[in-house]
Amino acid sequence: TLAQTQHVSSLQQYPGPLNANTNKQEIAKFVDQEIYRCQYQIEAFGSLNPRALAAKQLWQLMRLLLLNDSINEQVINNTVLSIKTMLLEHKKDMGSWTNDSMNGASSAIGSIENQQDVIRLEKLLIDGKIEEATQYAIQTKLWAHAILLSVMIDKKTYQKVVTAFAQSSFPEGSPLRTLYMMFADRGDLLFHNATIEMDQYGNTFTSHSRQQQQSQQEQITKLCENWEENLSMIVANRTSASGKVIEKLGDSLWKESNLV
Repeated sequence: TLAQTQHVSSLQQYPGPLNANTNKQEIAKFVDQEIYRCQYQIEAFGSLNPRALAAKQLWQLMRLLLLNDSINEQVINNTVLSIKTMLLEHKKDMGSWTNDSMNGASSAIGSIENQQDVIRLEKLLIDGKIEEATQYAIQTKLWAHAILLSVMIDKKTYQKVVTAFAQSSFPEGSPLRTLYMMFADRGDLLFHNATIEMDQYGNTFTSHSRQQQQSQQEQITKLCENWEENLSMIVANRTSASGKVIEKLGDSLWKESNLV
């Protein structure tokens, strides 16, 4: 009969209705029974029963939320980690589905090496390591990812990433380098050759290599050689620092080139 089905039997054991006085352990016991029932179906039918796996994950999620309803930050972080572990525990190869999805987008991503870098980046983000992922994107020159991730961290990180992008991607005197350095609020670096670098922990430091010290004059010279293009770029894309950059550019033209 209908009353003998598993579904109705489950409903009969349900410790409801739920309210503030409902015993949490009784609910947890019921949820554990449902998890066990789903696991039995998974073992019996394997991959042919994806609904049982989805149901098990749903019950597991309910159990985690039931037993970890604290507002304590550490408890919340542990719960998030448990949820991630629960969702991925049946994944034997984390990169398999990512590799498949990357195959269809290989032309947009680039080389095989870049695809592997994106997979590594994705795993870091799945682990919630956004700062480490941002630094990894910088190291592997996945600039689009690095800039997007930096926006989600804070303004300071965004400025660091855009500065590193501008300095590594465009030659000295390039109007694009000028514009992006201004977007990073580091227009001052256009007039000396210090490079802002980041270590593996996200800390920044100013690099002054011998080669950089020798090329400082060359940097200013190249900026002055292309002063019309650079000035046009600054005027057409004004920022709060545009005035200071224009002033320094004028000083450089006067002192170095005797043009103004």
